[in-house]
Amino acid sequence: MKKISSLLFLICAICVICGSAWAQSPAVVNQSPSRLDTATFLATSLGGATSCATVNTTTANGTVTIAGQAGLYIYITGVYIDLPSDTTGTTGVATLSTTNITGSPVWSLATLAAAAAAGATNRQIAEIYPTGLRAASPGTAVTFVPSAQIAHIALCIRVAGYYAP
Repeated sequence: MKKISSLLFLICAICVICGSAWAQSPAVVNQSPSRLDTATFLATSLGGATSCATVNTTTANGTVTIAGQAGLYIYITGVYIDLPSDTTGTTGVATLSTTNITGSPVWSLATLAAAAAAGATNRQIAEIYPTGLRAASPGTAVTFVPSAQIAHIALCIRVAGYYAP
């Protein structure tokens, strides 16, 4: 019986020592790498805020250009387009084409008609791409080019994205 008590006492002592040692071990901290798919830029029309608030009569004023960075692809995570018209506008369909994006996507931006009240006809398009639209070539600019714009229709384009290998 004395041997069993001694053995039981020894097992209990080992458990107490090991238990307190485990309780004092530092917590393991894992650092996660930064996410590469987080948008790091929001590019807008070359005309800036002016082209978002006034009628654009030139394609160049509505074009969005995202400059390339050496060795990195451009990934587009979102395209946001506002198309308001005024009371004197004419009905028309605008389009938006791209350069250096895989698949060469094109957007038809709906038919806009003149409205009885200023700003009454307004289209807003917001497309989000969780995995990103990737540029066809690294280090090369990506552009979003509107069709010849219709008189009395403003066009405001914003593009979000990031650079990654």
